[in-house]
Amino acid sequence: MKFKFFVAATLALLPTAVSAQTVTSTPGTTYYTNGPISGGVSANQLFGVTLTAYWGATSSTYAFASLGSGIFGWSDANLTLSGLGVTPTYTLGWLLDNTNAGQNLTRLVFDAGTTNFLFDRGNRSLLPEGTTGGTPGSGRGFDFCDAQIGTCTLGNGDQWQTQVLYTNQVAVNPNAPALDLYRTIDVTFGLGGISSVNPTLPIMGTLPADAYIKFDVDVSSSPVVTPEPSTYLLMATGLVAVGMVSRRRRRDG
Repeated sequence: MKFKFFVAATLALLPTAVSAQTVTSTPGTTYYTNGPISGGVSANQLFGVTLTAYWGATSSTYAFASLGSGIFGWSDANLTLSGLGVTPTYTLGWLLDNTNAGQNLTRLVFDAGTTNFLFDRGNRSLLPEGTTGGTPGSGRGFDFCDAQIGTCTLGNGDQWQTQVLYTNQVAVNPNAPALDLYRTIDVTFGLGGISSVNPTLPIMGTLPADAYIKFDVDVSSSPVVTPEPSTYLLMATGLVAVGMVSRRRRRDG
């Protein structure tokens, strides 16, 4: 009886997640690339990827940069999202620190812009551990996740009822989109958003951070464009043909 009471009391003291996040995807604009696709992108490679942060109706857009001492990410006086540069994104835990005093962070939007980077939603929740699927070369991938208590990969869940939307899908020619690669991640934090008051992260100790997040990034060795690259080829061929006809007419005239 004493043992049962001890276990119950101990479990009552353990932190619990408010709600698991929800991750969905929508096609948006379809981008195309000739590939091949590869994973293993490190945090120090994401130059050109932008981050837009929202505090209610107020927003700021950040360029990816070196933050010094081997740390890379997005940062200014109101926000820092940082990670160790040599770490692959599929294992990296980014530290998010909302430093906009008195303002709750309500949304983050990651945009691959004109880069060859791709956000890999993967098949983590669909396939057994150790298997692959989706776009060839992209690996298994995993969904965006966040946590305030420890790390989201340790099953601690999310504390803000986060809504994650992957959009602007990518297809590798000549295949249709495999529904795992996207150009944009749109993250909305519920329950009022993420406070600017730093919590204590029990597993990691006291750190200047409000949340721990993860997301997987792949890269294509050829441009990622819209419309389809073959369309550009047809357009180029047509322009060449028009030029030849024009020169012929001038010559005949």
